[in-house]
Amino acid sequence: MIRFLHAADLHLDSPLRGLRRDPSGPAERLHQESREAFKRLVDEALAEKVAFVVIAGDLFDRDLRDYQSVRFLHQQFSRLSAEKIPVYLIRGNHDAQAELTKDFQWPDGVVELASEKAESHLVPNHPVVIHGQSFPKREVTDNLVPKYPAAVPEKLNVGVLHCQVDGSEGHDRYAPVSLEELQNKGYHYWALGHVHQPAVLSENPHVVYSGNLQGRQVRETGPRGWYLVEADPTTLEINRCEHREGAGVRWEIAKIDLSPLDRPDDLHFFLKKWFADWSYGPPEGVLTCVRVIFEGEVRFSEDLQAGSDHTREAVVLALQSRFGEENFWLEKVRDDTTSPVEDDGVDESLSGEILARLEKRDPDDQLAPDIHAVIGRKLPAELITRILEKDRHKDLNQLVSRVLSGQANASD
Repeated sequence: MIRFLHAADLHLDSPLRGLRRDPSGPAERLHQESREAFKRLVDEALAEKVAFVVIAGDLFDRDLRDYQSVRFLHQQFSRLSAEKIPVYLIRGNHDAQAELTKDFQWPDGVVELASEKAESHLVPNHPVVIHGQSFPKREVTDNLVPKYPAAVPEKLNVGVLHCQVDGSEGHDRYAPVSLEELQNKGYHYWALGHVHQPAVLSENPHVVYSGNLQGRQVRETGPRGWYLVEADPTTLEINRCEHREGAGVRWEIAKIDLSPLDRPDDLHFFLKKWFADWSYGPPEGVLTCVRVIFEGEVRFSEDLQAGSDHTREAVVLALQSRFGEENFWLEKVRDDTTSPVEDDGVDESLSGEILARLEKRDPDDQLAPDIHAVIGRKLPAELITRILEKDRHKDLNQLVSRVLSGQANASD
């Protein structure tokens, strides 16, 4: 069998400006974990005796200024070189202009693919061809795939590409390409970078985003690491594509519905049970960074907002019960709860009266002025305000439409 590792978006030693503003945050640990995660990747490559490693761009950030980062990467690549495990890498939008590595001499066996045009490399001692192209500059807006070499017959063809596949949201559209075009290129495996969420977009052929090695902020939740891929050298079929977690810090969002609660005094015990039942379970030694979001209609919603320190303390105690003292960090508590709208005795004939007014009005008249008197008389001003605030309606006409459809009533 042919085994290889696919990684991308290391962003080694990238600055963590947002976290550094919070002295309680794990900024320094995250800074170090980008290195530790890469060490784990190299450890696995050696343990699995892989045929090669591919890295699909963004080893560094473009504002990298520390030569020690380059030295660290050289040391890790040297571990692979000593065991005759080649590395094939490309530059992405972040490290295309990383000056520290422009003329850097990588260890033997580390191949940085050219930026002038796509090229192919035969993996020594294996029926595998690597195709790829580095970014020549940060903003590459052209589709690079049409100029990638044709698949080589009777070889396992692996394409390495830093790109935005249609439908993959949340990232700049660099080197945009359609999934269909990748599938039709004739390659067996596409090792993609740029999108930080790991994802298998297609099988047969495999089109895979490895995601980044280490999540750096709360929008990058869940496991992070690389893919271990195994192919049959005879049939050239991919028979294993397994995501392996290598991050030492995990980001998670806990959305908690507080609507079952009647009193704020019950919050601590409710949260303790909620986190005890939480299906999330981090690997041993992983630091969990949690954002807690409260949701639901809660009678004491205003008390939650006013007592933010008390609320945060209740969350911290509940997290300590679940994870212990040192294995979590509470990034934020966000209150998205609402107060239930009480029954204010709205006249049930409201819809009928509005319909009658509509039948009599001139089609060219504006709707809101004609009906305003009815709404003002039939719906208490406080209820109108609460309905508008809850559903973010800025136009009275939208509220009227909801009334006519029977959706806006006292229980809204």
